[in-house]
Amino acid sequence: MDSLVALLSSPTFLITWGCLVVVSQIILQVDLYKNNSHLMSLMKLVWSFTRGQSV
Repeated sequence: MDSLVALLSSPTFLITWGCLVVVSQIILQVDLYKNNSHLMSLMKLVWSFTRGQSV
């Protein structure tokens, strides 16, 4: 358990995780803009928040 805590709290892991979150959010925004332009803007905002909270 201690090794898992050490891994998850290491700066390298946290920076990598943060970068992956940012990249995946950008991909989501591009997809919502290009492939789902028919959705209302409020739905796009809710989808982004939902995705952001699931991280």
